[in-house]
Amino acid sequence: MPTAQRKVSSEYIAHYTRKFEDLCSILESHYFQIHYCLENYYFIKKGLHIHIPMVCFTDLPNGICGKHKRRYGNYAIVFNKEWATNKHISPILYLRKDGQFTDTIRKIYKLSDASINNELFAFCKSYCARYYDHKKGKWSEKNRRFYDEREWRYVPKNYTEYVGDHRYENEDLVFKIAEIEQIYVTTTAERKELIEKYPVLNGKILVK
Repeated sequence: MPTAQRKVSSEYIAHYTRKFEDLCSILESHYFQIHYCLENYYFIKKGLHIHIPMVCFTDLPNGICGKHKRRYGNYAIVFNKEWATNKHISPILYLRKDGQFTDTIRKIYKLSDASINNELFAFCKSYCARYYDHKKGKWSEKNRRFYDEREWRYVPKNYTEYVGDHRYENEDLVFKIAEIEQIYVTTTAERKELIEKYPVLNGKILVK
């Protein structure tokens, strides 16, 4: 019998978080707080780092995102990709330093002004690179293969540049409770608490 193929992408996107309290805060506010993330663009120019305001999602199927959960948390809010399209959320482009298309991106970088480059880099990421560890306050010693994360990203249009505050105050990514497809929690007690508070989510909250 032919081996069943496992999907490497889902029809949905999920935003993961580490704490139940953070999940509850997102649900109560009906928005995702946008934060600046320090991105490494060494594949364009050595030492090039840019703070990009964003909200991150993944379309990894739940069955194969164990490493993603260990890295970003076991709690998640899931939406369909039509919602993502309507919110201008897009999959990002992964680039290698020695890639042919990366040469094209370098040419654009040299010919364009800062605003154009920021818009371009907002949806670009290293295939594999060091990352900034906020807990330790420094860059990691080992590389991380970001390509495995299948990231989708929301970035505000014409965003204001980073001035020291990691919270982006000019805008939030809003949603309606009814637009949520699924929520992942870790205990039946957490599931019960959310159902009592949001009856419309009954049947959509899964213990994973």
